[in-house]
This record gives sequence, C-alpha cells and structure tokens, in this order.
Amino acid sequence: MRVYIFYIFFIIFALIFFIKIKKNSKKIILSEIFWLLFSWGICLCLYFFGGISYQYKLGNKELAYILVFLFMLILGIIFGRKFVINSEVNNKIVSNDEKVNLKPLFIMSLISIIIYIICILYTNDITFGVTRNINRSMFTTLLVFMADCSLIIWLYELANSLMKNKKLPIYAYLSFIIFLIPSLLISGRDGILIQLLSTFFIFIYCGNYNKERYGKVKNIFRKHKRKLIAIILILFIYFNFLSNSRYGNDMISRFEWATKAKISDELMHIVKLLGNFGYLFLNFVYYYSSQFSKLSFIIDHYSGPYLYGFFQLHILSRRLPESWGLNYINATNSADQIMRLHGYNGLVKMWGTTIQHFIFDFGRIGAIVVVFIIGIFIGKIRRKFDRNKDEFSIIMQAMICTALFISVQISPIFDLSWIFPFLWIIIIEKIWKKKVKKYDESTTIIQ
Repeated sequence: MRVYIFYIFFIIFALIFFIKIKKNSKKIILSEIFWLLFSWGICLCLYFFGGISYQYKLGNKELAYILVFLFMLILGIIFGRKFVINSEVNNKIVSNDEKVNLKPLFIMSLISIIIYIICILYTNDITFGVTRNINRSMFTTLLVFMADCSLIIWLYELANSLMKNKKLPIYAYLSFIIFLIPSLLISGRDGILIQLLSTFFIFIYCGNYNKERYGKVKNIFRKHKRKLIAIILILFIYFNFLSNSRYGNDMISRFEWATKAKISDELMHIVKLLGNFGYLFLNFVYYYSSQFSKLSFIIDHYSGPYLYGFFQLHILSRRLPESWGLNYINATNSADQIMRLHGYNGLVKMWGTTIQHFIFDFGRIGAIVVVFIIGIFIGKIRRKFDRNKDEFSIIMQAMICTALFISVQISPIFDLSWIFPFLWIIIIEKIWKKKVKKYDESTTIIQ
C-alpha cells in the first residue's frame, strides 16, 4: 500500500512541479542548486519508497555522508557566487550583435562522425539496441571529441534563434542528430539525456525571453515547442525499445540478481497496469535507485588505491604507464574484487553516483574537500551568468545545471558526453572573445 501512495504523491508532485516551472521558470530553470537537489531528492525517494528493496542498504551513516557531500558542494557554490567583489546581478538577456559563424565547426563534426561510424562498424559487431561496450581507440575517441562540438552548435543556434526570433538553420538540426549518433551506436542513454536536458534548459529560458519580447502570436517559440515535443516522443519510444531489447522478459530476474534486490508486488502490479511501457517504467525506477546500494558499499568498504583525479580523467589515465599506478582500472578492479568477496557480483555493473568517483580519486575526506573547491568554480560560472546573460553564458550555465542533474548517476567529468561539449563551449567562447577584442582594437586604431 505504501508503494501505491508514494506513486500517487509522485504524480501529484510532478504536476505541481511543471506548473511551478511554467510560472517561475526564470528563477528555477537555470538554478544549479535547484537541479542538484531535485535529482538527488527524486532518486533518494525512489530508493526508499519506490518498491525495490536492496540487500545492501543505505544506512544512516552513509546517508549522512551523502548529505555532507552535497552540503559542501552547495556551500562552495554559494561561496563562489557571493563572497566576491562586485557581485552585482544583471537580469537582462543580451544577444551578441554579430552571430558566431559555427559552420566550419559543423563541417568538422560532420566529417568526424562519418569517419567514426565507419571505424566503429568496421572494428565492432554492432547490434542495435543491444551492444553496450565497444572497442574504441585513441583515434576514434579524438573523432568523438571533434564531433561533440555539435551539441554546442545546436544549443547556440537554438538560443540565438529564440533570442532573435529567427528560424533555425538546417545545420543546427543536423548537429542535433550528429551528437546522438555515438549514443545510438552503443545503445546508450547518458548522451541522449545530456542533450535533452541542456536543450530543455535553453529552450525554456530563452523561450521566455522570446515570448516577452516578440509576443505570443508570431514568435518562433511555438514552432520549436512542437518540434521538441515530437523529439521527446520519438526518444521515449526509443527508450522503451531499448529496455525491451536489452533485457527482454528476463529483466526482473537480472535486476534482482545484479543487486540482490527484491521487487515488491505493488510495483509489479503497477508495471503490469502500464502494459507495453511497464518495463520502461521498471527500468526507470531501478536505474535511478540502484546506484545508492553500490554507493553505500563503496563508502563502507573502499580503501584505495586513490587516483587523485585520474579516475574521472580516465581518458588520460587509461593511457598512462602501469608503473605509475594511476590507471582508472586499478580503482575499478579493487572495488570489484571487494564486492565479489562479499558476494555482490552484480554490483560491479552498477553506477555509484558522482560521490563514488570522488572517493576513488580522493578518499572519503578528500572527496568532501575537493567537491567544495569545485563548488567554488561552479559558483564563479554562475556569477558570470548573473553579470552577462549572452548565448555563451546561458549555454555554460545550462551545461552546469545538466552536470549537477546527472551527478546522482555519474560524475559529469567522467562522462565524455558531457565533458567534451563543456570543453568546446570554453574553447569557442575564448576564440570568439579574442576575435572581438582584436576587432575592437583595430576599430580604435582606425578612429
């Protein structure tokens, strides 16, 4: 009965949330702290009340550690935002007068993704909807990096379109598709989620500006809204296909084996009531609650090796000499061995939230210190957004909100689908500002 009541309240909360977003979207939509607390709060509620009972439980000690970790992150963000000189806030959204030409980057991303597809299909046996792990070389990783600028191209063009009430160019839509391809090839979800979240943040925030400036009749917002709803429906169908093709009728037994979990009769009744989408719903509940079972185990039992940031920077550490002892596999193998010794063979395949990654890198105490420092950097990015709300700062803030949202599942620094586009927005903004500065200097000399 408790499970039924929880999901009734869950639906009511969802309705209230969307109404609140609609009324106060300016304050909420790009609030990094809100999305951090929202995602962690929802997932913790799913863990405690969602209808799945895990054998290795999240105890009071582990829950207290999670709360301290999140508190230190939020404290760092507040410190970075508030305790600075000249922390004035500018609520005006300003689009750059000259539109940034991203066509050369689009051509690069298009060529890169075509070569990437050929390489991956040639070196791997890909089964759509099933294949999860692939062989990826340094060359193919570089191709993904070059292709992932497509997300920033898409977000910039979407923001610019809404802020200036103009149609989206064709290459913007193609950029949207390009970014999806690596995730689709390996039946992944994290890249798709990152794209949907960042698009949602940009769409709502810049869409409000569009409605206020251009009215509700001839604005481009409505056209984009219809397209976005269509995209969400298509991806919803894809996720349902993914759940059924990856696990099939064996989903429940595999879930229960992996984490020694027990799915309640009430939850199974809800799954059956949902018909064809029942397994997708069960997958959602399991996917966003199981990480706390593994995290609890890591907090209790992991004692090294510690990699001082190289676990999350696995793209670098996996290519370091073995003698250095900084390869991210060292931490993974150590954790896997401890889990198997305790009889939790399936836990090795689960996510463990961003906290797990920080513990692998810095230990329990070090993780709390380092996340406070990272919070300060996030706060400074927020301060920059508060001062100057142009396309670049809006996209940067949207990426930060996305990062904190997915932190309940995985460290965004570890996830290439997030860190590569984030590096690209930094690179593009630096190049653009340098170009503008040179133009201003040359104009001054002429005058």
